[in-house]
Amino acid sequence: METIYLTVPDVTNSGSQHWQSLWEKVFPEKFRRIEQEEWNTPICADWVEKIESDVQKANPERVVLVAHSLGCTAIAHWARKFGTRIKGALLVAPSDCEAATYNFDTKGFAPIPLEKLSFRSLVVASVDD
Repeated sequence: METIYLTVPDVTNSGSQHWQSLWEKVFPEKFRRIEQEEWNTPICADWVEKIESDVQKANPERVVLVAHSLGCTAIAHWARKFGTRIKGALLVAPSDCEAATYNFDTKGFAPIPLEKLSFRSLVVASVDD
């Protein structure tokens, strides 16, 4: 069964030179973006529902989620709500939407879920993104 990589960008989406966009461009048969209705003022519940919808369409057993920043937080909320077992996830530079310095207009992403994910995952993080 061939793996499909579903990208989950940050708030405001990923521009054409962002690594997620480049991977989608170079490997269009493998990488597909989860397109959200609202990128600039996202609502967590909406993002979580869209993630579940796209994962189910792709067949969860084939899916690796590839998230950046707020997309990582959305995956944590999605995993807690649905418990859908996927092949795995790559979580890059999770944002701290609970920090006083976080200045994006988002709704429902805080507090960040701390439960263990029910699928394999790799977190790539730093102190300064």
